[in-house]
Amino acid sequence: MVNDTVGTLGEGIYRDKDCVAGVIFGTGTNAAYVECKAMFPKLQDSDPNREYMIINMEWGNFQSDSLPRTEYDQELDEKSTHPKEQIFEKMISGKYLGDIVRRVLLKMAQAQFFGQAVPEELTKEFIVGTDVVSAMHEDTSVDLHRVGQTLIDVFKGKAMEGTCMENETGLIKKRKKDESLALSPIA
Repeated sequence: MVNDTVGTLGEGIYRDKDCVAGVIFGTGTNAAYVECKAMFPKLQDSDPNREYMIINMEWGNFQSDSLPRTEYDQELDEKSTHPKEQIFEKMISGKYLGDIVRRVLLKMAQAQFFGQAVPEELTKEFIVGTDVVSAMHEDTSVDLHRVGQTLIDVFKGKAMEGTCMENETGLIKKRKKDESLALSPIA
């Protein structure tokens, strides 16, 4: 039995002897790397034939006041089954990204950004998966029609009635001034 991250590093070393790290960005996140055993004085007497060792960082539990946590990260953590644990993982891993996006959309809906209605489905935790976020991210159209359609599909169409998202012209319009994309409610 081997940890998936250590296994990824092992496969990398098998394919390329100069590989020094294995990283997982999936449902969770972690990293493992090769370190010179001399960096650990306590290990100097262990297995003198081994110059290097693998360090499994378990970085998903990394916590620091320097991490740029948003209100959405903090809310997700507070409402999770294990608050104040796996902070870094909750910020970047696939298991949580969809729900962070849902929380942003919910706040926008509550601010009547999409019209008067707040879709009930938007209040359900984890209804937006990372696959949905990826599908929206791939939309390169000017009006981001696929983003709007994806959201309508996720919220079962009827939940979006009365919102700007049901408008065929799209959820997002391109600004003329600086050509950057900006969210714009459609009247």
